[in-house]
Amino acid sequence: MGAKLDSLIRFQKWELDAKRRDLAALEEERDQITGNIDQLIAEFEAEKAHAGHEAATLMMGAYAVGVDIRRQALDEALEAKEKEVQAMRDEVTHAYQELKTYEVAHDNRLKEEQKELARQEGLMLDEQGMQSFIRGQGE
Repeated sequence: MGAKLDSLIRFQKWELDAKRRDLAALEEERDQITGNIDQLIAEFEAEKAHAGHEAATLMMGAYAVGVDIRRQALDEALEAKEKEVQAMRDEVTHAYQELKTYEVAHDNRLKEEQKELARQEGLMLDEQGMQSFIRGQGE
């Protein structure tokens, strides 16, 4: 059974590492979306600063509508990505808890095996002591 637990622990560690890599990739994608939002805002502010005369101001209205549409799309993408990140965090947490369960079971099994070995050694020493006592009585 110990070999099975060792295999389960190795597999669970591999699974946890894979989920952590997936989480890191999702967080990177989320950060890219956030960067795109920041860039869009910066571009809009720069365009607003350059719109000095009346014709440019009229064109800014159409530009602002386009920016607003792009911002909404990015906000929706960010919200969806946040949900994916949270779901993956939950999976990582679950995988970690499973790993810890297997590790605790493995540790408990080792402790039980050590107790049993100590008990058997004690019995063997008791037997040797009794035989020495019996031999000493026979002399």
